[in-house]
Amino acid sequence: MTQEPGATEWRDAYEAVQRAWPTIALPLETFVAHAAAQNASEPSAVAHLDELFLTCACGAGNERALAILEERYLIPARSSLQRVDPRPEFIDDVMQELRTKMLIGDDPRILRYAGRGPLLAWLRVAATRTAIDLLRADKTAPAESATTRIDDLPQADLGPEVQLLREAYRDLFNEALAATMRELSVEDRQLLRRHLVDHLTLEEIARPYRLHPASVARRLAGLREEIAESVRRRLAAGHLAQGGSTSLESVAAAIRSEVHLSMTALLASTAPGPSTEPPPPPAIPPAP
Repeated sequence: MTQEPGATEWRDAYEAVQRAWPTIALPLETFVAHAAAQNASEPSAVAHLDELFLTCACGAGNERALAILEERYLIPARSSLQRVDPRPEFIDDVMQELRTKMLIGDDPRILRYAGRGPLLAWLRVAATRTAIDLLRADKTAPAESATTRIDDLPQADLGPEVQLLREAYRDLFNEALAATMRELSVEDRQLLRRHLVDHLTLEEIARPYRLHPASVARRLAGLREEIAESVRRRLAAGHLAQGGSTSLESVAAAIRSEVHLSMTALLASTAPGPSTEPPPPPAIPPAP
């Protein structure tokens, strides 16, 4: 059987990076396909092949790779933020945002690392850019109250019937959100409360359960989408039941923004008092 050009070189390179990361399992085909997506025609074209392998495994959700990324790269990358803003709470927010951008979603940004320079330097640049973006957003965004309701959101040009919906259905929105929250498991409500009300970092939430912060971030992102979609469905059903004809898809973004704000206020108003009992573990499936 004739091998494809470069197959031997890639297998040798794969075996070398496996020796560098012996605890990370990643198929050869996945690694080679990822390298090709970074325009690496041959292993010698990648200066940091071992770190390209690591980020490929992180993008695939490999828990061991994520733990290594956290310990050896993300934690050291924090130091680059001191010169932007030394406040610990700000740095925590930046790192949480960076993890979300890098590791969450169908196309996590960690997969954009091409191995041409050191991974730590690449992440430090990304962290600094994220910090600058957050500072700019803080300066330009109007102050928001946790009790904001859907009729307080900026009135975009969404058409007359949609504008009417925002006014007429504010009570239905609050009812839909409350019903959705009641359907959540105790574990999911506790997870949201610790994040939104207690303002714990991903690391602080994950530590008692020995989870990776990225697993917690994935679950939180999934919960926000699930809650927003449930509220949207309930609003759409109520709208149609009252003879409406316009789909609520046109206000989906506004609904998602309002869900986040109102969910925080709702959780805070029902938050339990301090307890010496450990919280139940959140329902977070292991990463694939």
